[in-house]
Amino acid sequence: MKPKSPEQAAWDAECKRLLKKITRTSCDEKAKQLQAQYRLHVGLRPKPFLPGLREFGDTTTAAFLEGLASSGGTAIVIADEGGTVTGGQTLAHLAWWNKAWDGTTLNHDRLSSGSIVVENPRVVVFLAIQPEPFRRFFEKNHYMARESGFSCRGLWAYVESTQGYRGVGGHSANRPYSAIKQFQRLRHEGETRSNEILRDPDATRQLLRLTAGATRLRQQFATEMELSLRPDGAYADVRDQASKAAEIATRMAGVMHCFFQLDGDIDESTMRDAISLMRWHLEEYRRLFGEPNQYSHAFEDAMKLQDFLVKEINAHGWFGVSSFQRSRLRTFGPNQSRDPKRFDAAVDYLVKQGAMDEVCVKGGARINLVREYFAPLVNEFSMAQHKPQISSLSSGLGFQQPGQLGQRIGYWPSI
Repeated sequence: MKPKSPEQAAWDAECKRLLKKITRTSCDEKAKQLQAQYRLHVGLRPKPFLPGLREFGDTTTAAFLEGLASSGGTAIVIADEGGTVTGGQTLAHLAWWNKAWDGTTLNHDRLSSGSIVVENPRVVVFLAIQPEPFRRFFEKNHYMARESGFSCRGLWAYVESTQGYRGVGGHSANRPYSAIKQFQRLRHEGETRSNEILRDPDATRQLLRLTAGATRLRQQFATEMELSLRPDGAYADVRDQASKAAEIATRMAGVMHCFFQLDGDIDESTMRDAISLMRWHLEEYRRLFGEPNQYSHAFEDAMKLQDFLVKEINAHGWFGVSSFQRSRLRTFGPNQSRDPKRFDAAVDYLVKQGAMDEVCVKGGARINLVREYFAPLVNEFSMAQHKPQISSLSSGLGFQQPGQLGQRIGYWPSI
């Protein structure tokens, strides 16, 4: 429900009371008096109540948009246990967050609840989340989060744990407490100013502009980022965020300008600090989502491909699976690997890890597995030193398990 002030609640109650009297009266003269009284009351409608900055945790799309509309288009989703948000309904429809980031009008039309329209939204999502819930979220929404552009619109950081370096029974020498206190003071002052503005229906927004020096820095950074998007560029593997780095840095410069209560236009020093911060976050993004890493397509597909090969070796023996046509692996491998681009990326990753080699031969490329890489991953009996003396039968990649063949021909694998 939309929050109401006491004046708004009293005005609504009086409206309902007059309408109820009008519908129940049978006297035309009295009905006219009530109608005139109702029209007069409608003209006394109080100013809309603006609750200020709205904070949400796990919420549905409709509830969030309704709250966003009632607060003047400004809201924040914040949670120190981010798993409750990533595992709930808040991020179930990522397209909404992309539109909110772009600042376009948000429309939510439902027959039962009517229409909700939010113009020029300003939304912040701040989550502190443990690695495992974060991993589960991206395992479930990996492709939607990356391909839709949701992940590249955010600033990510995988901070190292401070365990083992924290002060016990007092302040830690490694923590700048004066800077933390200053940050908390500025944050509180900024939140107070923000609420004052949001609760004032007559408040006007101030347009922030860049100085000439800040504009020059931004253009240089944008040019650098554009060159880094090339196939051999520095950020070719995370071009989704690198392509938005200049815009995100400009937004951060605006936030820093307001946070530190600076006057005038955004100056060169603030823009330089924002660009430096953006470079750090871009490296963190590459550490999380670049190639190779634990949240990329290549890593995920390569691990599934590796698990598939381990199962094949355990089932059919090393000599039956150690060398095969590349096309066969794509045909009989995991479903995700059948897409050409994803298959190539997964194979390239395993080649770089030393798990296999690719050789070009007549009739197509062949893949040779590296024995030293797979030996610790498979059962001992699968790594037989001698090839069984029997023709193999095709089955998937393919071959009879040596231990099973030994029961027929007297062969048992030796380690």
